[in-house]
Amino acid sequence: SMIKRFGHRVCLLEIEKNVYEKTNLLPKCVWEENESQLILFLILKESDPLLQNKIIDKLRIKLIKSLKKFEIPDFIEIIPNIPLTNNGKTDFN
Repeated sequence: SMIKRFGHRVCLLEIEKNVYEKTNLLPKCVWEENESQLILFLILKESDPLLQNKIIDKLRIKLIKSLKKFEIPDFIEIIPNIPLTNNGKTDFN
């Protein structure tokens, strides 16, 4: 869960913890090596796109204030659940 981004070590679990403390939503950070992008997924069953965008905007403002510049996710996506493997672990594929 440790990555190197912009020359800094970043712990994805710390970002997830920070997001959870601020929102009580279940977050999952994913580092996309091919694109060098940090993506934050939020587990939320909300299907209204306008409300989703409002949640993402408010969260981004909170993260800008509380995280270091190199820890701020490039993208925030809302998904209804996290895909799991047969073993019950997060499926990153």
